[in-house]
Parts: sequence; C-alpha cells; structure tokens
Amino acid sequence: MKCGWIVGEGKRMEKTAKNQIKDYISEAEVKKLDLDFQKFLASPSAPKKAERKININRFKQTLQSVFSAYFVLPDIFRNYFSLLFSKNYPLRSMEIGLTYECNGKCDQCSCRSAHDPNKKRLNLDEFKKAIDDSIKLGAFQFNITGGEPLLYHQECLELIKYIRSKGKYVHLCTNAFLMNDDLTQELKKAGLNSIEMGLDSADEKTHDSNRGTNSYQKVMEAVESAKKAGIK
Repeated sequence: MKCGWIVGEGKRMEKTAKNQIKDYISEAEVKKLDLDFQKFLASPSAPKKAERKININRFKQTLQSVFSAYFVLPDIFRNYFSLLFSKNYPLRSMEIGLTYECNGKCDQCSCRSAHDPNKKRLNLDEFKKAIDDSIKLGAFQFNITGGEPLLYHQECLELIKYIRSKGKYVHLCTNAFLMNDDLTQELKKAGLNSIEMGLDSADEKTHDSNRGTNSYQKVMEAVESAKKAGIK
C-alpha cells in the first residue's frame, strides 16, 4: 500500500504562543486554585462531586457541539425516537483508527503496542464501507484518530470529505507535529468540523518530556492556526 507522508516542521507562526499558566492568570490565582483543589480532594464526597461536574460539563459541551452543527439534528432526533419507541440502541459515533503508526513517543499510548508493521491497513474503499455501514446503524459523528492520522494526510483529507458528503460530523485527533497553516486550510476546505490535540501538562518541559521536543509549542501554534481557519 502506498503511504502519504509529510515531512518538515512547516511554517512557524509569527505570533509567539503563550505557554505558561502565569501568562493567563496571576501567581496568587494559581496558588488559590491549588489550595481550593486540595480542599476539594480532602472531602469524602469529592469523587461524586467531580463525576457530577464532569457529566454536567459533558452535557453542556454536547449541546454546544450539536447546536453549532445543526445538520446532525435530524440524526439525533431519529436515533432518539428509535430508542424511545422501538427499543433499538442506535450507533451514535464511530472512531476511525487510520493507522497505529506515530511520530510521537507518548508513554501512555496504547497504539505503540498495537502497531504491527506486518499487518495490512484497510484501504480507502474499506474505510468508506465501514463508514457507510456505521451510518446505517445510526452513526452521525466520526472521529479520525491513530496513531498519528496526518502521517497519511491525503487519506485523512479524503475520508473527511467523504464523511461530510454524507452530511455527518467529523472530528480529528492529532499530536500536531505535522500541522501548519497550509495543512490547516486543507482540513478546513475538506470540511473538518473540529480538531483535538493532546496536552499532557500546562508546563512546556513536562509535556515535551513525554511527547517529544517542541511538541508543546506545535500544539499551541496548531490551536492558533485552527482558530484562524475557523475550525473548532
């Protein structure tokens, strides 16, 4: 199988990205947040409170996503009524692991153990068939991930276009190593709705020690690039 690789760091943004907590809030606020968090953890009811807050935040984020992507509303209502009246459990979302290969070195990643260079990847037609089958089962949201999916950026762009042509929501998960303004514009043009980049720490050195040199700065640049392009 032919693989589409991208090399190079890409264009660096002129604007220097903020990369420390103190760039956003004062040292006194940092200490207060830390103290409040320690008090919170000391409470016996902390786990339940944390879970409740997480669920509330997830619900809010879901509402924001849905109403910013109104085109999925018919699918949501269709799935809801299917669940309510026919007791069928429709599929809501599908995760597409484009590859287990990665240019990062994150200790926590399971893809490292799952990667087998002798194992043949699915081709585009097979991916598209899986997408079609998922849509028939009710899926309206697709998450393209890896490994690092942008190692196969042409296939990634093709799948984004295909999913959007079906009127569905598509999200991309990347480590941002290969991101630059030009690629961000390609992703936007293909129809990408939202993008996600892992951040292991608000401290640059801590993050880079796990993910690789300059990976923190690449994430910050990619966030600004995505905002400029209008990708959530």
